[in-house]
Amino acid sequence: MNDQQFCQLLRQLGLSWTGYRKVRKGVKKRIARHMQDLGCRNVSAYLVELDRRNDARLDCERLMTVSISRFFRDRKMWETLQKNILPVLASLSTVGFLIVGSHEKLPFETAELLPFESLSFVFKKVFAC
Repeated sequence: MNDQQFCQLLRQLGLSWTGYRKVRKGVKKRIARHMQDLGCRNVSAYLVELDRRNDARLDCERLMTVSISRFFRDRKMWETLQKNILPVLASLSTVGFLIVGSHEKLPFETAELLPFESLSFVFKKVFAC
């Protein structure tokens, strides 16, 4: 399987190339074994099989998962969490809310929010007396 064929598979599964750019070699090996198990001689036949059989598609999706252990070895990331993020999260239990994304409806009006200290992604709710 070449990179162009791998991109076809990613598109069919709704996945992004950027997530696989550095780890694609191992994933492609797993997919090649899956193709062989299903009797698919080429990527086109494999894509048809994934469309036809839900169990094959689920197996393929499972094979596409990659554990990113680099995250756990990143010392700078852990230091940033320890110094900047975790203390703010710990203090939020009594004074505010962390808002992640904007797709969910907030339990209050945004006019009731003020920035929490100097962090643009953390807000505290203003309580009216």
